[in-house]
Amino acid sequence: MSALGVTIKPTNLLRGFYFAAGLAAAAGACTATRGALWGGATTVARAHGTLPPPAPKGAGQEERLFGAEFRAWAAGKWNSAVDATLGGLAKFLADRGL
Repeated sequence: MSALGVTIKPTNLLRGFYFAAGLAAAAGACTATRGALWGGATTVARAHGTLPPPAPKGAGQEERLFGAEFRAWAAGKWNSAVDATLGGLAKFLADRGL
């Protein structure tokens, strides 16, 4: 199989497909298990007349793991690493007018 001039062996294509299928199955199983655990905990809590456990925080309510100073330092390191890695490519493309 060839796309954009890159040849991909059928065995590697099959491995990629199985990896993606396994990843999707694991994500589905994880989501189903998480839902079942929280649903069961709520059912047990209501049966005993207590409050159900609080639901895990959603994507918009995440707490910050690191402070602003560390995040700024990490962002600077990341940007300098990207510049060091891809700087030559960017200069080459700029020289060619791309």
